[in-house]
Amino acid sequence: MQYEHGIRLEHVYQVTAHAKDLSDSECGGAKHAVDKRQMMAKEGETSTVKEPYDAYTTIRDDYGNLTLDRFLKRGGVGIFRRFIYWVPASGTGSINRNFQHCQTLSSSLGGIKSLHHLSDVGIPGQLRVRTGSCHRCAGCQRGAFDLCDNIRFVGPAEVITLHPKEKASIRLGRHALSDLGVKLAGEAKEHELLAVELSYANEAFMLCEVVSTAGVYRIEKDFESNLGNFKSGDMVLDVRKLEPVSAGSSHYEYTEKVFPIFVEDIRKRRMAEHLCEADLSRRSTRIAGSSGEKKIYVLSAAGKSTILKLISAEDSVFDRRDLAPLAGSTN
Repeated sequence: MQYEHGIRLEHVYQVTAHAKDLSDSECGGAKHAVDKRQMMAKEGETSTVKEPYDAYTTIRDDYGNLTLDRFLKRGGVGIFRRFIYWVPASGTGSINRNFQHCQTLSSSLGGIKSLHHLSDVGIPGQLRVRTGSCHRCAGCQRGAFDLCDNIRFVGPAEVITLHPKEKASIRLGRHALSDLGVKLAGEAKEHELLAVELSYANEAFMLCEVVSTAGVYRIEKDFESNLGNFKSGDMVLDVRKLEPVSAGSSHYEYTEKVFPIFVEDIRKRRMAEHLCEADLSRRSTRIAGSSGEKKIYVLSAAGKSTILKLISAEDSVFDRRDLAPLAGSTN
């Protein structure tokens, strides 16, 4: 943060003392706004704040919605504007902090669990650490840890360098795949073939064709379908389904089934590269007979393997930089 944004961060565990800051009153005001909304529920009614997202909308609408008139009435003193952000615990927009394979160069630390004070020094890959935290003396309050009056209790500060045991990677979560789906939906063009993840036990994915020239749009009214419950505001894309001629078959045919899909469930673009028209003269009568006059397309083994690899990416260590090209993203 200090290297990229000029903001110095410190992580302190089991701190012996702490001071107050401007954020204390701001956070207290946000909590008060949520408490006030909950207290508005009358006897026999249920509070409108039932989950974290409800708390976010309450803070945004009741606490973050400041007006210029109110600011001017106070003589230009106080908070002029508040920015309220929603960062979900999982899914699209969440933050994945599950880094793998990271260790320190210093062998004298005795393990990361013994460190209770970590400071950003403004150099990528380096941290200033010590086993205890002070923040009481004048030296520590201005960041001069070598002049700490309590150094015999908290230990000396040491700058360490972090490096990966091997190529650094992140264990991808559902949020990473959701973000990928949104990205692929924005790049998809009309008539392009996509692979979409499904949650059915007997159907892990489906192939479909983009039929909308308008591209991605938001649902206006809630409705239910076989793919799930669509809520107002959900981002979707209209597609036409290709179905296997029989369960588990790699032979597909176009159907007249047109419906919206959640953009977060898209796993791969450019599926036409993995489909070829089947030579029915060399296939069984079961496959040829089921299609009538429709054309049958064969999904290659490599194409199916790629789709399954993308679907299971959240269960394995996967470099995010390799994910987008495999999914057919152009950026």
